Amino acid sequence: MLARQAIIRSSQTLRPIATSSFRPLVLARSFQTTPFFRNEAPSTNASSSSSTSAALAEEPAAPLDAEYEALLRGQAVLGEEGELEEFVGGRERWYHVARSEGGELPVYSKFRNGGQVTTLIRKIETLRDQLNEFFLANHLDPFTSPPRATLRPTNGHIQIKGHYVEDVKDWLSERGF
Repeated sequence: MLARQAIIRSSQTLRPIATSSFRPLVLARSFQTTPFFRNEAPSTNASSSSSTSAALAEEPAAPLDAEYEALLRGQAVLGEEGELEEFVGGRERWYHVARSEGGELPVYSKFRNGGQVTTLIRKIETLRDQLNEFFLANHLDPFTSPPRATLRPTNGHIQIKGHYVEDVKDWLSERGF
């Protein structure tokens, strides 16, 4: 009975939210098909959303200029006057932190038994040897205590001892990631 209800709920699609901006927001579950382009309407069988999706499909999507695209990718920073100041982040550095599908930074906390908290940074594209050398150079005393930040060799995640999720997110956003 519960499986049948779950199938019925999953077959229903979420309808687009009509906003005043020219870019409609389409919410959908990850296993359902959603339109890739902004000017396409989602494929639904319900007749109640046909007027909303038809109005959204008729309005052409405005082309995004290169500056706005660079801001979305985190490669540019706006100055106080609203002009682009510098290009940061991106591939010119020896490390890059890609954002998640939702646009958030991939920094997570992991709680273990006994109250141990670990901060994980995922989706890092880097030269692993160079990053390990950087961590070892910034470590105070490698003989008395293990380093606070290490790079996992199998999956490439950075593991930091302690609860530093907000600090790491602030640090990454200041540098344009």
